[in-house]
Amino acid sequence: MYYYNPSGMMSWRFLLAIGTFLCVLRVTEATQRLPFSCEKINLVYTWVNGSEAKHHESLVETSKRVGRPIAANRFRDMDGLLYSLRSIEKNARWIDKVFLITADQVPSYLNIKNPRIKIIPHREFFAHQEHLPTFSSNAIEANFVNLPDYVGPCFVYLNDDMFFANEVFASDFWAAESGQLLYQDAWVAPAPQDVQDWDPWHKSVANSNAMLDRLFAEKATREYPAHGPYFFSMEVLRAMRSALFKDLNRTSSHPFREDTDTAFPFLYHHFTKHYYHSTLSSNTLLKWQGLFNDAERVCAEVKNVNEWRPKVLCFNDQMEEADPQVIKCATDFMRHMFPDNCSLEVSA
Repeated sequence: MYYYNPSGMMSWRFLLAIGTFLCVLRVTEATQRLPFSCEKINLVYTWVNGSEAKHHESLVETSKRVGRPIAANRFRDMDGLLYSLRSIEKNARWIDKVFLITADQVPSYLNIKNPRIKIIPHREFFAHQEHLPTFSSNAIEANFVNLPDYVGPCFVYLNDDMFFANEVFASDFWAAESGQLLYQDAWVAPAPQDVQDWDPWHKSVANSNAMLDRLFAEKATREYPAHGPYFFSMEVLRAMRSALFKDLNRTSSHPFREDTDTAFPFLYHHFTKHYYHSTLSSNTLLKWQGLFNDAERVCAEVKNVNEWRPKVLCFNDQMEEADPQVIKCATDFMRHMFPDNCSLEVSA
């Protein structure tokens, strides 16, 4: 049940939830941070095939309606998900089930008969159907709290351009004794007035930091969470919904990224750090590798990426126009790392 009344009035359940949550937080701050448990950890992907005709038509139509240009690199599919699925069975065997969030799309290579994997269309978990279609990861993440119960109390969230390059353990994300392990970057959230010429992502971080200033009743310098796989607890997400309901709902309504969005991983990172049993990790999980329109540079960097020995590797598409040579270097590397079919894909 959602704490939202279509008439525009807050329901008594919503008010009660906020009051209870704030009381718990006051007690928590006076004693210790709230614990949460994770018996099993599942994995959630967001995936899109931007070359599919129906999806592209919807994208173009929505772009014209709201007057926003299309960033092709955000929707280009280079089969990264295929190799990411293979990397689970090779390097993250503790993951229980895999859920793929899509806009009614199914990868041709996905073994949908395998009970370990399930497709979750956007329409099945967006609280407001009128917010669809969406092409914004910010909007999708703002609705994570509405994911079906079978997703479980804890999950790792992975983009389809990331894969487990070496063995990863559940304790890299959560452990009973240390709580959630938080990974953060050296970058700090800028003030809203300092990001006039920045892209919407950094502006949403500045906007979210201002939200936390109001929520925590303090102005603070807060670090970005390290880019990589994000661990989410449903218990924490429900508390975030109670505390930031209007902000998350506004972000959900945007079909493309907007300056006024919530930066969901940033909010979750600092909300957990402030209120819940957690530990800052001194390690790094991810090596980020940009795929630029510079084949010579990219191919040389991809060739040497294993020198970093990362647990997680991200091949992030930064190309304005697809460069076949860059794509070949990246896919050849992934094919070399993960040459064998896994149970989550259709047998060749």
